This record gives sequence, C-alpha cells and structure tokens, in this order.
Amino acid sequence: MKIPNTSLSLRSRGTLSDGEPLFQDGRYILRGEIEWLLEGDPSEVFQVQQKLGAFADSLSEGLLILNFGNAVGQFTVPLVGRLNVISGKWGDQDFDRMLMDITEMAAGLPFASRLTGAIPYERSALTEDIVLYHAFVYLRYSMSPDAPFSDRLVPAFRSVLSEPHRLFASVRRDRRLFAVSRVDGRTIENIVSMHKAVERAPLGMLRPLANALGGYLPEYVDEPDVVIQIDTPENRLVLFILSGALGIVGRMREILTRGVMSAFRAQLVDQCNEIERSLRPIARNPFWQKIGDVLQVPTGSTVLQQRRGYTQIYRYFIKSRLSACVPLSEKDIVDLLESKDIAQLYELWSYFVLVVEVSKLLGVPSKMDRPNSDEMQISLRWEFETVWPNSTRVLYNPRFSRSRAEARYAYSVPLRPDFAVEVPDGANEGLHLFDAKFRVDRVAGAMAEAEEAEKTEEIKREERAGTFKIADLYKMHTYRDSIPRARSVWALYPGDQFTFFSLTGKVEDVRLVPETLVGVGAVPLVPSEHKHSDLQELLRRLLSC
Repeated sequence: MKIPNTSLSLRSRGTLSDGEPLFQDGRYILRGEIEWLLEGDPSEVFQVQQKLGAFADSLSEGLLILNFGNAVGQFTVPLVGRLNVISGKWGDQDFDRMLMDITEMAAGLPFASRLTGAIPYERSALTEDIVLYHAFVYLRYSMSPDAPFSDRLVPAFRSVLSEPHRLFASVRRDRRLFAVSRVDGRTIENIVSMHKAVERAPLGMLRPLANALGGYLPEYVDEPDVVIQIDTPENRLVLFILSGALGIVGRMREILTRGVMSAFRAQLVDQCNEIERSLRPIARNPFWQKIGDVLQVPTGSTVLQQRRGYTQIYRYFIKSRLSACVPLSEKDIVDLLESKDIAQLYELWSYFVLVVEVSKLLGVPSKMDRPNSDEMQISLRWEFETVWPNSTRVLYNPRFSRSRAEARYAYSVPLRPDFAVEVPDGANEGLHLFDAKFRVDRVAGAMAEAEEAEKTEEIKREERAGTFKIADLYKMHTYRDSIPRARSVWALYPGDQFTFFSLTGKVEDVRLVPETLVGVGAVPLVPSEHKHSDLQELLRRLLSC
C-alpha cells in the first residue's frame, strides 16, 4: 500500500491473505502478529524508525521491518499518520477493557495492610496511595474518543458547566425599612424590639406604627431573602477532580522528560499535551472562580449519583482512586502500559478473574499480599498469594524448584506456571495449575495440528514466529508430568470451547467433567463476557462447592 504524499509503501512480509494493511477512519490498521515491511526514501524511512524505536529494525537503507508482536494500540508516526495495531481481533479497546476490569476487580479485594500483614484495610476515597502511571492510563482512557460516551470526561465536564448544580439558600439582609419588600415574623420582631438604630418617623409615613413606637422607627430591619449558590460540595468535588486530572498530566510530563527521550516517552508526552489541550479551556471557565476547596466527598449526594455529568465524573473519580490496586512490576509497566503487551495483560487479568471467581464461592479472602508502590509503579513479587479462611490458596507465578527440600518441587527442571490453586481437602485436594494463553484461540485446531507429522519442525516455526500455540499446549503436559503434586493443569484462553483430557477420555462440556479432576484442559475466558461461566463451573467442582 502506498502512503499518500510520500515515497513510502507498506506491505506484509510473507503471503498471508489477510496481511494487507487497512485504511479506515483516517488510520492504518495493522495486525500485530504479522511482520510489515516499510520501504521508501531513506530519509523518510529514518523518521519512521526514530519514532517507532524497538518496533522498527533496518534491513537495508530505505527498508524497515516492523514487528509489533503482542503490542496493541495507536501510534502517531511522522509522514504515515496514525497506525492502529491490533492482535487478531483484539485491539487497544480490549486492552483498556481488561485494565478497567482489573481495576474494578482489585477494588473489591482486601490487600493486606503495610503494617499489619494479613489484616484487611479500609480504603479512603481521598487516599493519596495512588500510582501515577495507573492514574494516567485511566485518565487517558477517559479522555479517549474510543471510550464509551458514558465514560468520557470532556462531555461530562461540559454538561456540568452548561447546567451546574445550584442550591437555593435563605439569608437575612439588613435593609432600610422603607425598602423592605419581604416581611416575616423575625422582621416584625426586629422592628418592635428597637434593637437597631432608630430615627424619627416622617409625617404621614407608617404613622400608626410610629405612634405605637413613640414616634420612632428603626433605620434598618432584618429582611428574609433567597440566593442561588453554586459553591456546593458537588461542584467543589468536580473542580477537585478537574484540577487533579491536570495535575496527573503535569506530573507525568515532568517525569517523562527527566530521562532519555525514547520513542515511547515522546509518544506519552504527546498524549499529555493532547489531554491538557482538551482540559485547559474547561479549567479556564469563570464558573470555577466562585468554587471553593473540597472539604469532604459527599458520597450520599443524589446529584453525584443521578445527575448528568456529575455521575460520570464521580464514577471516574472512584475508579481512578482504586487504580492503585493494580499490581504491576516495573517491567510490566513498560511492557503493558507503554507498548500495550496484550498477552501479558491477559495473564494479569486472568489472575484477578480467578481470584474473584474463587471469592464468589468461598467468600472474602482472609489474606491477600499487598504490593509495594511508589508514584510510578506497584511491584508484585513472585508467589503473590491470596488465601481464604478454609486455607484455599491462589498464587501468582509460583516457583517449583528441583530441591526436594522445597514445598513446591519439580523433579526435572525449575518451572513457574502462571497461577496455582491449592485445594486443602475434598475430592480434588492438592495442586491445580493454570496458564493464561492469549495466543491460543482455537484449542481443537491446535490439538489437531499437534497430532500431525513433523511436530518438532512446526514448533520451531512457531517459536521463530513468536506464537508457540502447539508448544503452549505441550507445556501443560510438562507441568502435569514434572510437578508431582499437580493433579490438573488448565490453559485459560480467549476462545469459546471448553476441553478436558483425562485418563478416561475427552470432555467438551464442563458440566460433564468427573468429580475428581486429573488431567489437562482448556477453559475459555474472554474480557467482554463478564460471566465466565465455564471457569465458574470448573472452580465449583474443583472446590467441591
């Protein structure tokens, strides 16, 4: 495909029938699992390479190979414009949806307190324990035109400015007696009590009242009045959120410009500038000059819960404050949030889904390890652990070593599955392992391929291409055979077919699996389907619930 007004052309490397770039809505859509060739004038090609950084390698002068791997998202590239990289049918919207799911799921889990180990803690709505990078990602999502309209911040702020919440307040004003237009009992009391300065009553004016008061009347009296107030707790909170969003952008830009300006840092700085350009006109509105500082969050306000604009802004505030719960290591931060490694995020998302689904069966965990955090990251150690009162455990990245002295032993080579579920008793007492396999999308097809001849050569081709579909499935057997305590091993994958292989045969309906689970299987798990029915049923049988 020729890029207009340039010497550049873009084509897939290979002969895949679906490997041609698409141009839609002013951007080029590329599949990340395909390698792309960009060719043209060396000076123009060099500009593209500088922007894309690690995703672009030079094959020769004027020829680049673009390899996005598992990265998804939008890239603004000189001369080319916008590139929207997707992975199969998955794009940056799916990435954002998983990130938001992690935020919401983690919000309901009782991470252990820093000081008290296993004791759950209460989160304050105004806690400062928030990771800047996560807050920025959620702000970026909320400012994106790709977000659902109900989640977008800019239209919500505009709704508030066009129809702000107002309160009608009763006040008392001192007004000259002859200018009073409203009278109540307090006004009359003020007149007859003569507590204020008095003056001789003019002839013919209020004479009967003046005669009763000895010929004098008060110069000023207390008159009731009604005023409209916009300095409400709800408007104060909206201003606080608006100022906070601008603060997130400013702090992010400051941190990004401290180090060496990589391609992704430059991309993020551009995003900071774009967000600020959208928010600044809203922040300059004179309306905010009459609004004070927030003193408390009016959590019971029906305005925040029901009124257009306020509801969306309040929902953003709650979710962004809970984003500190997302456990990501420093490497994960770079891989997931900058390059949007959707396969790795799928692994983290799957872990939280697993914990949440176990919680639905066993109740609130009694212990959940707490990540360490600073303004840019939350670090999650290996063997991150969630424990329930009955001693069921779900571990993230547990290590199985060759040392027989270790509780987690593998007799051949050290292994580290994605997740482990330790069942304390019942028919399935023991260890059950799970691996998140984003690259596997059709278990039945992959199994059929594995039965064909020249399996070794096929695996080698997949390794070179970075897909590992067949090797991923073989790895389940490696876990099952090498870890003595492992009773069942499962792949979680974004497909639609449940499959279980036991000693007695193959089952393709989770409701038909045996009571005692020994074997390997695959469980479909897709972010857009929040019910996760197959995983729910499997865990119910696994935990004998």
